[in-house]
Amino acid sequence: MSRHTNTLLAFCAAALLTACIVSVCRPVRFDGEVTKREKAVKERLLQIRVAEERYKKQHGTYTESWESLVSEAQLPTQCQYIPYADTARFNLKTSNDVALSGQPLPLVQCEAHCSTYLNGLNEKDIQQYIHRKETKGQYAGLKFGDISKPNDNATNW
Repeated sequence: MSRHTNTLLAFCAAALLTACIVSVCRPVRFDGEVTKREKAVKERLLQIRVAEERYKKQHGTYTESWESLVSEAQLPTQCQYIPYADTARFNLKTSNDVALSGQPLPLVQCEAHCSTYLNGLNEKDIQQYIHRKETKGQYAGLKFGDISKPNDNATNW
């Protein structure tokens, strides 16, 4: 009887140990995957920002046209697509406001929501990640520029 009890206790201890390890490893794996995916998205966003600046030098304004960026600003075709998001494209917006001085004020914004590039990961972890960002008043994703106010095409990371 005691041998059977010892075996059962050993099995329970192993099950608890496994549950503890899994509960610690899951967030660590998620954070590692977020870091890897965000690095790839940031690299693309920086390439797009350079292409937009090059386009603005040539035309005096930014463009929302991926075709123009690819052909005229020599942006590689794959850069319009968000890494880890199948065929989803970055959200590219432009605005041509006028400054108080009367000078043209072209603005650009390019973004990818984290739910897009984290697609395929644990949904609960993604929702918690989004909630943490929004609670801090941050955009839940990566972007450069802003079409509501000039920011010299700064990034949010």
